[in-house]
Amino acid sequence: MKKLFFTVIAALCCHLTAPAGDIFVSSTAGNDKAAGTREAPLKTLEQALKQAREWRRLGSRNAEGGINIIMSGGVYRLYKPLFIRPEDSGTADSPTIIRSADGERAVISGGTEVKGWRKGCDDERLPAGVRDKVWVADAPMTGNRIVETRQLWADGHKAMRASQFAYGVMERMKAFNTTDESITIPTPKTDLSRARQLEMTVHQRWAIAILRVREMKDMGNGLTKVWFHQPESQIEFAHPWPQPVIDGERGSSSFFLCNAAELLDEPGEWYQDYPSGRIYYYPEDGKDPNTMDITVPVLETLLTIGGTRERHVSNIRFENIAFEHSAWRRPLYEGHVTLQGGFRFIDGYKLAEPGLFHKAELENQAWIARPEAAVTAQFADSIGFSSCTFSHTGATAVDLAYAVSSSDITGCTFTDIGGTAIMAGGG
Repeated sequence: MKKLFFTVIAALCCHLTAPAGDIFVSSTAGNDKAAGTREAPLKTLEQALKQAREWRRLGSRNAEGGINIIMSGGVYRLYKPLFIRPEDSGTADSPTIIRSADGERAVISGGTEVKGWRKGCDDERLPAGVRDKVWVADAPMTGNRIVETRQLWADGHKAMRASQFAYGVMERMKAFNTTDESITIPTPKTDLSRARQLEMTVHQRWAIAILRVREMKDMGNGLTKVWFHQPESQIEFAHPWPQPVIDGERGSSSFFLCNAAELLDEPGEWYQDYPSGRIYYYPEDGKDPNTMDITVPVLETLLTIGGTRERHVSNIRFENIAFEHSAWRRPLYEGHVTLQGGFRFIDGYKLAEPGLFHKAELENQAWIARPEAAVTAQFADSIGFSSCTFSHTGATAVDLAYAVSSSDITGCTFTDIGGTAIMAGGG
């Protein structure tokens, strides 16, 4: 009996003190065919997740006390979003923790560097005074396609797209015509008749709209009429709330024009030409961009934690990881008209006869969609982010979208976020 008693106690102690299994990853010294040990690390987080998944599938003792995926400091550039699925789930006693090595910082990046800058540009659309100061580079390739971008970071700072005015400056519109779907503005000082990718950003009450310009016509008397591409034109002029204000108590709504070679006139601005994809950059202080870190984003989403209604993802944690450089390209293809919180209109219009089943006096009918996010989760439990950083995102940073519970974001910092830092819940 004593022998059996001590055997049971010993077995319980071994179970309670089972060490976590470690998988090591290094973006510079790793190899995805290696064993994933400290001496022979893997190269990618994707392969580390696969190894952890196999440990759990096969019931390996390495997973009994949890799994630590330890990432050496450095940049881990992604060519597709990381996908954590139900098969990756840990348990309360055996979580999967993805963390930076002690004293180091791993960066998960959806961006790529722009290289091969050449000084000087003879593009006649550029202002004559800056042609010898502008640098040009070919857009990076992803697969067999050029990278189209609305974001560019120079030495960690988000550069401003070529704009009509200096940062923070806008002008007030003169008329907003829902009949012919046009906006009348003061005639720009710059000739924009050849601008092929021109956009107007409109500030309308609590939201903005980004509208791709289709046509501009000088109406005389210092006024110019502007028409826009579909589908955003129909949505912008049909939805009643929010719309621009004309001659309101505090004046009319404001706007600015951007994204044209003709507007590339200030240091720090940039422009990408289509269809060539060439990137024009006017560096500050006469810098040589070949000596700078110039990054454009490739991926809109870096990490997807995706369970199903029947099988949630659970017990996954990220510690001391940096998530950087996510894209937001939608306005390039269909503009962007928002309701609030970055939620875009799919469709919207004023009801001729007000009233919906849940609100009799409602006159604004609308259908909306969530913005893109660098990190997104759905059908997930006990997901954690601690001491992480989220920066240089095109849209939302973290979206805990649907059916996410018992999860936390603790001690994290959010910097240079294109949209909302944290979005949670359905909508």
